[in-house]
Amino acid sequence: EILEHFVLRSADKLYGDADFLFQQDFSTRPAKTTSKWFADHDITVLYWLASMPDLNPIENLWDIFKRKMRN
Repeated sequence: EILEHFVLRSADKLYGDADFLFQQDFSTRPAKTTSKWFADHDITVLYWLASMPDLNPIENLWDIFKRKMRN
C-alpha cells in the first residue's frame, strides 16, 4: 500500500506518462515482494552497490563543501 500510495502518486505528479528511474534505498538485497511490485508496475529500479561510496553523489558534494570551507 505504501508503494502504491506514495511512489505511484508522486511519479504521476512529477513525470506523468514519462519514464523514470527509482533509486532504491541502501538495501543491497531488497525484499522479493518489493522487487515484484516494481516489476509488475514496469518501474526501473537502480539498486545501490554494496560498499561503493565513490558512486554516491553526496560524497562528491561533501568534498566540494569541505574545500570551500577551507578557503
